[in-house]
Amino acid sequence: METSRTARLTPKELAAALGRSRTYVYAMRAQGFRMPGNMATLQQALDWLERRPRFRTTAYCRTDRPPPGGNRGPNRQN
Repeated sequence: METSRTARLTPKELAAALGRSRTYVYAMRAQGFRMPGNMATLQQALDWLERRPRFRTTAYCRTDRPPPGGNRGPNRQN
């Protein structure tokens, strides 16, 4: 996908421009990347990533944590 570095992009478009998944962009947002109006430029994303060379999505994508709200199933232990 050929895009200008200053064009405003949605998370899906930004993910394509970065060559990453949408989950990667959502993890960036969870770590503080700002997307006012759900839009950002490729240059803003590249600048943000440059300032965070150790950024990883691992913590965002973890599946071993309990679901929000705790365990409320029938086998709940008190």
